[in-house]
Amino acid sequence: MNLPLVTVLMPVYNGEKFLNEAIISILGQSFEEFEFLIINDGSTDSTEKIILSYTDNRIRYVKNETNLKLIETLNKGIVLSQGKYIVRMDADDISAIDRIEKQVAFMEKNKKVGLCGTWITSFGEVTETICKYKEAHDEIVLKMLYQCHFCHPSLIIRKEVFEQGKVLFDSEFLHAEDYELYLRLSTKWKFHNLQESLIKYRIHSLSVSRQNEKIQLENSQQIRKMFFSLLGIDCSQEELKAFEALNHEDYKAISITSENIQILLESMLKGNHQKKVFDISFLEKEVKALWLNYCYNRESLKTYRNSQLLFDEKLVQKVNKPKWLLKSILN
Repeated sequence: MNLPLVTVLMPVYNGEKFLNEAIISILGQSFEEFEFLIINDGSTDSTEKIILSYTDNRIRYVKNETNLKLIETLNKGIVLSQGKYIVRMDADDISAIDRIEKQVAFMEKNKKVGLCGTWITSFGEVTETICKYKEAHDEIVLKMLYQCHFCHPSLIIRKEVFEQGKVLFDSEFLHAEDYELYLRLSTKWKFHNLQESLIKYRIHSLSVSRQNEKIQLENSQQIRKMFFSLLGIDCSQEELKAFEALNHEDYKAISITSENIQILLESMLKGNHQKKVFDISFLEKEVKALWLNYCYNRESLKTYRNSQLLFDEKLVQKVNKPKWLLKSILN
């Protein structure tokens, strides 16, 4: 028997409300060479009846006799998957008709990329909005220092990623297990996000993330600290929050001193020279832009000019200020 190129992995628990839409969006894909591995995680509603109503021979139905929860069910699905690629899908989302086709085509051409996501369109109990994710590896990993920058159900993942060292989701990082997985994979594989929305991501009050926001935030903060450790930096909670605020240009939310911000940013550059986590010129541009924006908005140009993070005039496009003003700053 020929193995499928793709396994679409979809766990579902009591998903009767939106399940039909999710299944139809996968069965209607322009790319057809896949197995659709649906794992019913001990549902007590009509989930099983809905799944069994479909006769498409690409569906491979697995039923957990008890509710194993998401992490264990995902790990079970990874082990059972037969495809070269695993396409993630949630039972309350909708995939664009050409989603799998476009993701597979990209992965086939880019052998060093282990994970590839897409932009998403949030809908449901919110105004429909496109959420745009950075495209290239360094951009994505830099974002990971203060926020998760993949939408997990938009991902296509090489099965090889999991087979090397038997990497699976870690139950220690409940409700942030995907974020922690990206941490472990970031030094071994390249990341990418296709620059178009290929999945509709449903926002509703019953979603796992909405119901577990507190523990998700706590575990995410721990993972961000671990991302900084890749640069040899042991960040405090105040520094983590300050770095997030810097990137969101929320300068009033920063509680640490300008001196400590400068030390943190300089430590990032120094650590990267040693650890080579990022392309050196890329991180230098990003860090110096953060510092110039901060000094302009919160401190003084004197603080900026007396620092070791002076911004090269060639890099002015990284700062959201008029060119005439930047020229006067840099001079």
